[in-house]
Amino acid sequence: MFTLLVGFPHGVMIDAATGKRFVNELTDRLSRSRDMCLEGRDPMVIVGEEAAREFPNLAQCLKRRVVRRYDTIEALALDQAINGTALAATLAAYNQAVDNGVDAEFGKPLGYDKRYRITPPYYLARLKPKIHYCNGGIQINPRAQVLDAGRHEPIPGLYAAGEVTGGLNGACRIGGMATCECLVFGRIAGVNAAREPVPEAEGGA
Repeated sequence: MFTLLVGFPHGVMIDAATGKRFVNELTDRLSRSRDMCLEGRDPMVIVGEEAAREFPNLAQCLKRRVVRRYDTIEALALDQAINGTALAATLAAYNQAVDNGVDAEFGKPLGYDKRYRITPPYYLARLKPKIHYCNGGIQINPRAQVLDAGRHEPIPGLYAAGEVTGGLNGACRIGGMATCECLVFGRIAGVNAAREPVPEAEGGA
């Protein structure tokens, strides 16, 4: 959450291999993930003191070393094996963009809040890919009925909701949708399943 709450909005994402930015940190999840996972890329996010203070769990992240704190660019570059000259130029260019209110290089919306200039001490978090959500899954209709893969018709008595289903988000998940789709389609599935006639047991009275 450090990256989502303060890193992407108020910091820079750089490639440790070059010391340079490579993406608009606030672009959509799909574009950002694709750029982060390119072969040979080693992404990390860096923010300044003002932004880092806004993260409520900063002390815990520092204790667990998920986030690292550095007093100087030189110390950060040495510890993380980054080109210090390139990193200093990257941070200087970003701070100038914050001052101007325009990110001409990547188009990140900045505003004019100079509190978010990246100044020492610096806070860094390395970024690693993980499976956070699966967009694919069972096809359902608006009644949460599971559809036959071949005929695309409802399978009688079979319902599904949540991440087991696919198609609601397209190629890129919409933020905040995971719980929402479980609740909404879970309720729809429950209501419609409850209306299904109960089949008589074989050999019943």
